[in-house]
Amino acid sequence: MSTGITYHDFDDNIEIGIARSNHQSGYYEIVLPVSRIYSFFAEKRGFYSVQDRLDLTGIEEYGEVERDLYLTPIERGQTVKMNNVLFYRSKAQLTATSYPELDKLVQMMSENPTIAIQLEGHTDNVGDRFKNIRLSQDRVGVVRNYLINKGISQERITGTGYGGSKPIADNSTEVTRRLNRRVEFRITGY
Repeated sequence: MSTGITYHDFDDNIEIGIARSNHQSGYYEIVLPVSRIYSFFAEKRGFYSVQDRLDLTGIEEYGEVERDLYLTPIERGQTVKMNNVLFYRSKAQLTATSYPELDKLVQMMSENPTIAIQLEGHTDNVGDRFKNIRLSQDRVGVVRNYLINKGISQERITGTGYGGSKPIADNSTEVTRRLNRRVEFRITGY
């Protein structure tokens, strides 16, 4: 069965279109104008789609970009990185571009009322370790409050901030440090 791939203008959260993947290979193709940032995700029943972001603002000529999209089964123990949940630098304040991805999580939890999650906040390892742990905890709290304010029961959401103790990439460059600054959720009950 082919999968629908929805893509949006990232800054304005305007849906631009939906592509279909090849039902055997999973291959899909989207042609996008340059000078914009896009978000995109695959959709399939029973799975949570990991959203991705593609920045074409520095591109001046036609080029091809390969990007895999990931679908995570909605089941206990699965962890999902929320790529488009972003904060202002060194603050526990969401950017407006975070709301569409958080709203997608609200929708999944509303459609599956027995699901419980644990939010996990991470930073890079630059700066004071204790301040990074506090920042990651505060960011988890902001995401948790957002979900609660959208109608998700607080009993279904726990959270922990890990600071820079669980990197997924090397911390030697700004590009790799950016990967370590993230919020994930793990399905703890289903």
